[in-house]
Amino acid sequence: MPPRASSRKTTAAKTTKAAISGPKRGRKPATTSNKLNSTTTPAEASTTKKGTEAPKTVGRSKRARSEDPTGPVSKRVFAGPKQPRPLFSAKATRAAFNPLPHIDPLDRRRSERCGNELNAFNFDPHPWLKLPLANELSKTMLIFGSGDMGQMGLGPEKLDDIKKPVIHALVAELTREQKLGHSGPETVACGGMHSVLVDGEGKIWSWGINDNAALGRKTEGIEGVDQEELESRPMVVEGLVQNESDVAGQVPFRAVRVSAGDSVSVAVSQQGETRAWGSFRSNDGLLGFDGNIGTEVKQLVPTRVSNLSQSPVSQIVCGYDHVLALTTDGHVYSWGNGQQHQLGRKIIERRKRNGLTPERLHLKQIVLIGSGGSHSFAVNQAGLVYGWGLNTRGQLGIGSSEEAHEYEIIPVPTLIESLSPDQHDGARVVAIAGGDFHSLFLFSNGEVWAVGSYENSEIGISKNHEAIVKLEQLRADGLAKKQEYVSTGMARRKEQVEAEIAAFKSDEPDDERPRWDEMAELIELEQKAANLRFVPGQCIHTPLKLDFPYRIIDISCGTRHNLAVDEQGYAYSWGLGQSNELGQGRDEDGDDIELVETPRRLSSKALTEGPNQVKVFKCEAGGTHSILIGVGPMPMKVNGMSGKVLTNGS
Repeated sequence: MPPRASSRKTTAAKTTKAAISGPKRGRKPATTSNKLNSTTTPAEASTTKKGTEAPKTVGRSKRARSEDPTGPVSKRVFAGPKQPRPLFSAKATRAAFNPLPHIDPLDRRRSERCGNELNAFNFDPHPWLKLPLANELSKTMLIFGSGDMGQMGLGPEKLDDIKKPVIHALVAELTREQKLGHSGPETVACGGMHSVLVDGEGKIWSWGINDNAALGRKTEGIEGVDQEELESRPMVVEGLVQNESDVAGQVPFRAVRVSAGDSVSVAVSQQGETRAWGSFRSNDGLLGFDGNIGTEVKQLVPTRVSNLSQSPVSQIVCGYDHVLALTTDGHVYSWGNGQQHQLGRKIIERRKRNGLTPERLHLKQIVLIGSGGSHSFAVNQAGLVYGWGLNTRGQLGIGSSEEAHEYEIIPVPTLIESLSPDQHDGARVVAIAGGDFHSLFLFSNGEVWAVGSYENSEIGISKNHEAIVKLEQLRADGLAKKQEYVSTGMARRKEQVEAEIAAFKSDEPDDERPRWDEMAELIELEQKAANLRFVPGQCIHTPLKLDFPYRIIDISCGTRHNLAVDEQGYAYSWGLGQSNELGQGRDEDGDDIELVETPRRLSSKALTEGPNQVKVFKCEAGGTHSILIGVGPMPMKVNGMSGKVLTNGS
């Protein structure tokens, strides 16, 4: 998800859309008297009485074999507790177009976001898995960025910014103690200022801001424990059945997919069941969680999502305040805030809460979905990409600089021709990520293409690129025309006012005397010039290819910063990061690196120093923080182009 900065911190980057902010809660330093242990989880949810074990089945009920035909009928005996009812009908299961979601970290040839075979890379994305013992190494989570609101998940004692990727100490401790299952952290999602993690047992852990219930657990009003303590450490999201024995008759919820928006979080189980919690915001503040009358605007704990009970969900993605779900039968559902048409369906402003109920879009045979802050995407079986929602900076790849004003909003799914396989030598889009005003597209051949705003280097294209040089010339020409329009208009208007003053009769009321207000006239003319659109925006409307040394296997967008991972297990960042979310450390002058024009490889002790390096396979960009998941330490390195295993001395 492309998270915006949270309600308790405002990003200082230039933007055309103000971030919606809520009240800022003061933070009190944690006291030692009520700290939790670093591996402590909240009290377990209230237990349900388990069914008692029944005697073994002895056969079908039948009349006792006796000479007396009126003898008693033997009692019907059951084998055990009542079996869970299937979540979805047999018809829905048979009609599966996309496979059920699953996590297999050692089989990542297919895009992790959706397991359809059509989303497979046409190369081996992890040649380093061929290394000896590579499959037996535990997973490692690394973090960097801002931690002032607990989004690092390191506890209230460590709220400072982290300038370069470091191993997450608390997650590492939980992994060693096997509290995250045998395999450790499986996948993670970053929201505006919170994160959700799925461990090897399918449990969900969360940390960060919980003002609008984004964590899926209670953190306020718990006696003896500071709220900051509960928010700033990874803790289990309770209320989800993990084992069949937990609650008789219920299907276990083993999470395998998670996604996070600004204040909403969503999870999908290995059965395709969807749970969600948190709240959605609109331009007017809190919008609510669902469209039901009388319900709370915040959903504190995970709950089933209405209208998604007919077909299992294969993939889930979040924007700032909207959600897309892809079902196994190839349909797309959307819900949340639709004020920018990011839902792909008509939502009347005075009834915008209607958007909180999931509804199916008029799309078929979809195999992949993606989302930006307020824009959305879908890819069909043929590899055709559709986009809809906000397009003010060309983030959908629809329209052109000359006609940008005609395509600022795309209300319904519209074909993006430049992303079709026939435009890329048969390669397909297998992953999509979006930020505030830009989008990234990962193709099956490992290429990454970007579109949208380049004002803060969001798209990772050099300012020397031919397309940007040409556009900057158009901007310069347009600026000259605008200045000429304003100066000519000011001279003409001043001459007109002076003539009116000269013609003013002395016996007329003084309050009707014409007056020359230069500032007011200038403001009016500047507005008229802006409406005439002399100067095109600093944005690209047709996707451009980014340069990387190796093929890319994963991408993620924050508000204005980006992350990518290549087949070698190296991670990259670029864009604007004023809270160290780029993870690039300091420059030669000792200043924090806040702007990176083109993709730059991340380096730190955990990633690049010494022979035992962590190999990264997943990246997640939040509003002001970033997360990497990798395997390691690795004893060797790999020639990524050939797959040949090399020793450290090679």
